[in-house]
Formats: sequence, structure tokens, C-alpha cells
Amino acid sequence: DSVIEHIPNMIFLKDANDLKFVRLNHAGEVLLGYNRNQLIGKNDYDFFPTEQADFFTSKDREVLKGRYAVDIADEPIKTPLGTRYLHTKKIPIYDDLGKPLYLLGISEDITEKKAAEQQKLSLLKEQTARAEMERNVRYLSFLSKASAVMSESLDIDTMIKSVASFVAANLSDMCMIDLINEQGDGVQRLAVVYRDPQKQGKAEEFRGKFSWDDSQNRSLSVLHSGK
Repeated sequence: DSVIEHIPNMIFLKDANDLKFVRLNHAGEVLLGYNRNQLIGKNDYDFFPTEQADFFTSKDREVLKGRYAVDIADEPIKTPLGTRYLHTKKIPIYDDLGKPLYLLGISEDITEKKAAEQQKLSLLKEQTARAEMERNVRYLSFLSKASAVMSESLDIDTMIKSVASFVAANLSDMCMIDLINEQGDGVQRLAVVYRDPQKQGKAEEFRGKFSWDDSQNRSLSVLHSGK
């Protein structure tokens, strides 16, 4: 009796025949908002809405008929103190002949835990939305700056070098821009820029290793601009 009364989870016992409460511990009184004397000898229909009482009763009958434990991970319950959420396990208790005598229920109040999970989920959604918005702002800012760079000069060589410098500074460590002639058999390298000016030599070295040789058969991936 002392152990049951001091367990922080609700423990209740129902008669297997009429499913009336025959025992409730102190944690159950606190959780349900009723004195045990108000519940003993009564069933779920005396305290809960019909739809909810139907659910509790169906689970109780399922336990007694199936002769196995039932685990209800998330069970809302209306009480005088408001809606609470329970994690409930129900098991049958038998007599010496194997006939169900009682139904034993153990319920953990997970209301605060559930609220914390919902708050965490809401915060995560907020952070995701904020990150998406920041990405969009950065994207629009990048497009605006890129447009400004391309408009700085009407000289094609100057513009291409400016674009290469902008790309190397914002998208990669190095940028090389080539111009392929209309026949597709000649390439003119217009710009090669390394983000770190002190490593410009590496860009030139890379350029030398991968210089175009018209005598070799190469496969080209070409991005054509609209006219």
C-alpha cells in the first residue's frame, strides 16, 4: 500500500466485469482531479464525455479479451483541471483458474513533456523558416550585386574580368572564363582569378595544365547566352 501510494504515476484497478474502479492511488487523485471516494464503484461514463469513455472502455475490453497488455502512447483525457496527456499501460489480472478478475492501469502524465516537444518543434520550424528567408535574402542580394558588376562597364573584357573576380569572391576559390568561337574549335581564355591574390600563381599554373590544344579531341560543355 505504501509503495503504490507514493509512486508518482497514476495506478488504478477496475473490476473485470463492469469496469468500475475498485482502487486508485494518490497520484491518480491528483491527475484526475477527483477524490478516490468519488471514483470507487463508478466507471468511466460517470466522469468522462461519452466519446472518451467509449475509447477507454474499448481498450479495457481489448485487454481483457486478448489477455495481453496494451500500451497507449498518447492518450488525451479531460479533467476538471483541463486536458492532460497520458502514456498508459493496461494489463489483466487473473484468478487461479485463469479468469480475468481485474484490469490494472498505470498512467504517466506526459503533458509537460508533450508541450516541450511541441515547443521544440515550433522553434525548429521557426528556425527553418528564418534560415530559408535569410537564404532568399542572400540570393537576391547576390543577384543584385552580380547585376551591378555586369553593368559597371560596357567593355566586354573589363566586364568579364569583373564577373570572374565577383564569382571567385562569392562562389568559389577560383574562376576561369573561356570564350568558344562560333565554330566550336577554338577557345580564348578571357579571365582567370583566384580569390586570394597571393595565390594567383596557382590559378595560372592550373590554367597552364588545362590549356586548350586544338590538336586534341575534347568534349565541351557549353553554356550559351541568349541573343
